[in-house]
Parts: sequence; structure tokens; C-alpha cells
Amino acid sequence: MKTINLKKYYYPICKKDTFVEVPDEVADAIVEESRAEDANDAKQQLSLLLSGRIPRHGKPFPGAGRFPGGYSDGRRKREREQEKPHAP
Repeated sequence: MKTINLKKYYYPICKKDTFVEVPDEVADAIVEESRAEDANDAKQQLSLLLSGRIPRHGKPFPGAGRFPGGYSDGRRKREREQEKPHAP
């Protein structure tokens, strides 16, 4: 018999630490299913990344592109200037 924490494998459903003693075969099946699910998630993320549907160089956190003091890096200003029609 093995003891597993249900929170580790079923978090959205079981939010508190709940330790359950289960037969070895059941514990091994739960661990194997969890590993397979994690591998599938990683494969899907890699597929999205390689297909270009997820930006590779996104900001790691909100405001990461700003400099101290609220100054922007100038990229947006340049983009706005390029969008404006130039007067003759």
C-alpha cells in the first residue's frame, strides 16, 4: 500500500492536502497518468510555440518593457509615427 496526496494529482477538485492509502497498482496508475498528462501538455505547448501561435519573445511580466520612471522604450511612439499620414 502507498500513500498519495490527492491534492498533488487532483488539485482543481481537491484543494486541501488529503492523504489516502491505496494499493500499489492504483498509486502507480495515478502517477503514470499524471506524467502522461504533463508530457501531453508540454507537447501541445511546444507545438503552439513552433507554429507561431504563442509569441516567443513576450514580456515576462506586465510592465517589463517600461523603464524606471514611466518612460517607455520608444517602440510605441515610433509605431504611432509610422501610422500617421505625412502632410505634403
